[in-house]
Amino acid sequence: MKRGQLSFGWVLVVVSLLTVPNIADVVRTKSGDKLTGDVRGIQAGRVLLESGYSGLITLKQDQVATIETDSKYIIVFRDRTRTVSVFNDDIDIEKIQFAHSHPTNTRFYDSTNGWEHYVETGLSLSQGNSETSDIKILTESNLVHKTREYTLKNSIAREIVEANTTKSQIDSNLRTRSNYNRGTFNSLNLGYYRDPFKGVNSRVTTSAGLGYNFRDDSLGKLASEIGISGIFEEFQVGSDDAIAIRWQVDFLKTIFGGRFEAFHNHTGLTKFDELGSFVLASSSGLRYALTGGLDLNFRADIYHETDPPPDAENTDLTYSATLGVSF
Repeated sequence: MKRGQLSFGWVLVVVSLLTVPNIADVVRTKSGDKLTGDVRGIQAGRVLLESGYSGLITLKQDQVATIETDSKYIIVFRDRTRTVSVFNDDIDIEKIQFAHSHPTNTRFYDSTNGWEHYVETGLSLSQGNSETSDIKILTESNLVHKTREYTLKNSIAREIVEANTTKSQIDSNLRTRSNYNRGTFNSLNLGYYRDPFKGVNSRVTTSAGLGYNFRDDSLGKLASEIGISGIFEEFQVGSDDAIAIRWQVDFLKTIFGGRFEAFHNHTGLTKFDELGSFVLASSSGLRYALTGGLDLNFRADIYHETDPPPDAENTDLTYSATLGVSF
């Protein structure tokens, strides 16, 4: 059996073993009624409860006294502060703007645990500067404190065949974001990229920008930002420093009752002295929430340079099937 086939089979085996039913949540109304099921979230002044015997139930938020859950929820309050927590008697339901529970989205600040972490690993198939099948690892750590967010992302793809490295790619980004009223925010970013098969020994970027949240609720997110970036590159032959325009778009949409998420994000750089050329890194795909902190991901990652180093392809395209866990 080929190693790529074995890796994908491992993903399917783990999914089948870990997909187990959730423990029922409890919603108590101010009139004294007690309802059980799966709390899907709070949106537009309604509490959404999935019941096994009556389907999706919507309750007016101002009629709900308490909610009790074992799973964590992203909770955004009316003053725009947020946290990740289980629902209990300490959560004031009336002060909540919206809340949603997706295992893949609980990578935010928890007042008891601090940083929230997320790891994906699985099979990837690549075309471009290398044609390989390998194990790809993605990690993400998040900390959200009131109106400030910190995010660290890492992507590592590496394969060694018969003592020869056939792929070695690292892409890391550290980001801080301060949110203001009316959806505006500013951000600071520090990035590192390495891909010797494209002739890039290192690319370090530092940037500052302004952005806007067009949407941020229980049904999805849409945000964009633009700023100025410094680029410091070391190639296998020579080096280059430049000032560039940097832009970023982040999109997420929950579908099919919140069990699935469609996502897309991309980051672009274009140098001031080479406005006709740019570097674009994007990731798009579908994520399925299994149970607890486990999810299954299918994604397509694109890395494109209009002016790559000599003997390198313009575009790398990677398809991945990964298993993710948050903790």
